[in-house]
Amino acid sequence: MNTPFIFRFAAFCLLLPGMLSAQVFTKTFSAGDTLTNQAKCYNARHIYFKLDKADLLEASNPMLDSMAAFLKRNDSLVVQIGVHGSTRNAATSCNKITQNRAMAIGQYLTDRGVSQQRLVCKGYGQTHLLYTDAEINKVHDKKMQDVLHQKNRRIEFVILRSDFKMGK
Repeated sequence: MNTPFIFRFAAFCLLLPGMLSAQVFTKTFSAGDTLTNQAKCYNARHIYFKLDKADLLEASNPMLDSMAAFLKRNDSLVVQIGVHGSTRNAATSCNKITQNRAMAIGQYLTDRGVSQQRLVCKGYGQTHLLYTDAEINKVHDKKMQDVLHQKNRRIEFVILRSDFKMGK
């Protein structure tokens, strides 16, 4: 039995918005069971440094190795590594250490076979705080204040674009 054209057309119209958003308007990349979207910011947990230094701790290797594998599987991606600080140190030293930490992450990924041209390393210092000192000082619990400062000190990966072509 043939389905009347009007019903087929109505079904197509109902499916069209979903098809368009998935295929045209959203750029999605897969890392195992994780989907990542272009221009979205992803917090990287389990990346550790020596206190007040840009030296990566060995405990960071599994996360960074995973990121390197993802970037090698998706070799057209250009990614920004953004490292943020808190107001616990002077702004100038915070700017310097966050930039050096971003570069250390970039160097680690480069050492694992990711092209340096695909990485944008940016230390934000204290410029993009999640919680200001005024907001933190309103919290009277010292442990919670420490947690908020820790949340300010974060590492983010942002997929900038997917048009990188190495010699192609």
